Amino acid sequence: MKSESGTLTQYTNVMETSCELEPLLNLISMSLNHRLNWVMVKTAAVLRKLSALTCRHPSFWSPNQWF
Repeated sequence: MKSESGTLTQYTNVMETSCELEPLLNLISMSLNHRLNWVMVKTAAVLRKLSALTCRHPSFWSPNQWF
């Protein structure tokens, strides 16, 4: 019976710790998602600029440059 009581106590401690950590994990997750969105927006902007520069450059349209 003592073994079962110890296991129950350990389980309860884990659950309490888990509940305490959940808000912190949510905050970390939101922060990472915000950062990822920022990186994706910046990457898209750079790709748009690069595409505009590449398409306007004369060598881009020259078949000799492709091979």
